[in-house]
Amino acid sequence: MHLIRFENGGGIQVKAHRLFATQEEAENSVPTIKKAAAKPAGYRSPYDYMH
Repeated sequence: MHLIRFENGGGIQVKAHRLFATQEEAENSVPTIKKAAAKPAGYRSPYDYMH
């Protein structure tokens, strides 16, 4: 565990495997959700009808 302290006096604890050297490495570690799996079949959001 690593403690990250903020300038305002707060802080958080983070596991070592969740620290990354670059933003790109961090973004690549986040799993992606397929669009088809994100919405149930036949589902239409009210926002789908807005243009």
